[in-house]
Amino acid sequence: MYKVVILLVSVFMFWSLDSFGQSFEEYEQKMNSMYDKFRDNADKQYEDFYNRANAQYADFIKQAWVEFKVEPQIPEPKPNPPVQPVFNPKDKVVPQTKVPTISIPPHVTAPQAQPVRPIPTKIIPAQTITVDFFGAECTLRADKSALAMELEDDSENSVSKGWSMLSDGRTNALINDCLDLREQLNLCDWAYYELLQQVAGDIYGNKTSREAIVLQAYIMTQSGYQVRFGRTKEGLLLLISTNATVYATPYVFIDGAKFYALGSVAESIYVCNFKFPGESVLSLRMKSLPTLPVDTIQGRELHSPKMNESKIMINHNRNLINFLGSYPRCSIENFVNASLDSLAKQSLYPTLRNLIADKTEEVAANILIDFVQRAFQYKVDDEQFGEERTLFANETLYYPYSDCEDRSLLYATLVRDLLGLDVVLLDYPEHIATAVKFNQDIDGDYMLINDEKYLICDPTYIGATIGICMPKYQEIGAQIIMAD
Repeated sequence: MYKVVILLVSVFMFWSLDSFGQSFEEYEQKMNSMYDKFRDNADKQYEDFYNRANAQYADFIKQAWVEFKVEPQIPEPKPNPPVQPVFNPKDKVVPQTKVPTISIPPHVTAPQAQPVRPIPTKIIPAQTITVDFFGAECTLRADKSALAMELEDDSENSVSKGWSMLSDGRTNALINDCLDLREQLNLCDWAYYELLQQVAGDIYGNKTSREAIVLQAYIMTQSGYQVRFGRTKEGLLLLISTNATVYATPYVFIDGAKFYALGSVAESIYVCNFKFPGESVLSLRMKSLPTLPVDTIQGRELHSPKMNESKIMINHNRNLINFLGSYPRCSIENFVNASLDSLAKQSLYPTLRNLIADKTEEVAANILIDFVQRAFQYKVDDEQFGEERTLFANETLYYPYSDCEDRSLLYATLVRDLLGLDVVLLDYPEHIATAVKFNQDIDGDYMLINDEKYLICDPTYIGATIGICMPKYQEIGAQIIMAD
């Protein structure tokens, strides 16, 4: 809460103590008058703050940008057996295998970036624009004629000129509308980045134009995100900072942080390294799925032996599938929190709930793991997509093939949602599995995590019930990936 709010409370208390003997109308008039003065003063303080910060930013942009060497792209690991492994009862050599206790702190996702101060809106554009964001028609207050700018080149002076123009208040209504849409559509940071890219592209006709890049960078900094301008022979770039590992994407190290240059192939980048007040890195750890309009498409029929005669026809939201397909290729911990959307749950969960009703945790978990092992065809990503790619649970239900990390994410989602149990991912060399903390003691291979028993459950190992680890991983430690 801002200090000005505390001051406002103090002012109200003063007036209330001095108001005895006054009529209600006189008291109300004084209260309203004091609030109006306070509000005007607060708005002036906020406006002065942004004016100073953006003026300093524009001045810094004019200075010579520093050259940074582009670091080698990080190749995406391929944690997949080329052929889906099948359990042989002879494989279970050592029952009740465990590894030493692993102590890891719980992961806490940082709050989403916010403006340091509320953005005052004094200029209200008469015009609006409408952009289609994965099926959502988004209307925003923006006057294209007022935002029109033609930057001569990618030089420091040209970019500074564009920044100064945008920071005179004409974009404030647009920024607030973008932030409102972020909340209304439940957009994660990557979705917000894409929304701003689309908005800027609509205003300037091309999302990769220097004008669009300057506007996107401006809105992101005002929204609280850490970005930098970059320049190569290819043109102007927007560099984004994130704690996630982004694969197959060039990046530069700036003050110990990775800034990724999406789409660039340059060997070096000239960077304007100026910190905007209160900036935060862009998080790729999706906490929940965006709320997008439903465009239903019917998928394939799913069945596994333990389902008896039951078969499930899954419905998908085309808009959501398209958005998930745009997500950067990044490390698997960024996928662990996202569940299924309501459309997929309506298709899948009633049948699964009926199958596990009145069953013990052990029996129910085995029904679910058999479903994930056998209802989906196995194929490594290189064969399906031509590159390594982690799928969200919704995508595993949608695409014809999946591999070990995809199945582990789906199984973790089903166990959390349908059984209410805690699940972690086990990141082995060349393989991903899961481990579940059951309320009952169940025999099998397990790990001790923070002194709690987690039974190993491998949704890729066909025919293996819960508590069976592949022999080659029984003596190998795994990186533990926890949900929030």
